[in-house]
Amino acid sequence: MNKRSILIRISAGLVLTSALAVGVIGFAHTKSGRWMLRYIPGMGACPVGMDVALTPEQRDQARELAFDKVRGQGESSGKPALGFTLGQTTRASVEGWAADRGVNCSGARSNELRCVSVAGAAIDSSADADEVLFVFDSAQALVTVGVTRNSMAPEAAVEFVQARATSLKEVAGPPSKERGEKSSSYLSKNKLSQVASEFNFSDYRAVVSATNMGEGRIVVREQFQLM
Repeated sequence: MNKRSILIRISAGLVLTSALAVGVIGFAHTKSGRWMLRYIPGMGACPVGMDVALTPEQRDQARELAFDKVRGQGESSGKPALGFTLGQTTRASVEGWAADRGVNCSGARSNELRCVSVAGAAIDSSADADEVLFVFDSAQALVTVGVTRNSMAPEAAVEFVQARATSLKEVAGPPSKERGEKSSSYLSKNKLSQVASEFNFSDYRAVVSATNMGEGRIVVREQFQLM
């Protein structure tokens, strides 16, 4: 397989990873969705090439290929990401932020920093996060921030999505897609019910969602990406 084919497969994996931010990963960890794990990057032998070792520059190319598939029209008014600035904040700055606030972080990959049990006040948020993932480009500039909250009450989850969507609209611009009825009764009704807002611009993308994973578990995710 040539390098371009590998990059195309990896870019497809990155698009899948982005889609996972709005619920699929959680479903894959349920009894009904466990079969999906073998198709998700990082969950075993990877069918899209995400397990192939790439240079930092090749990772940048794969990211560009992936985002071509979801890139929106027009530039955003701003690129908010939990108080960080995509494209400008460096890995060293994020590591300094973690050290100053006593946040527990580790980096399994050279381009990632994964932090757990993060207080909401540390990430410009009203709710604590179970996990925050920072991804950096070849120049060690911050290009992606992903946040997961594994268990929120339905009403609190809907309120959070609405509040975050409102703040993103004010800073970045109007949403390009919205899903679900913004009510706790709708979110609670069925497994995989979802309330979400998606913002796609030519230079910035953000998704905030609340997904019913079944058995009373609501997962809230946020993802901010430099396009």
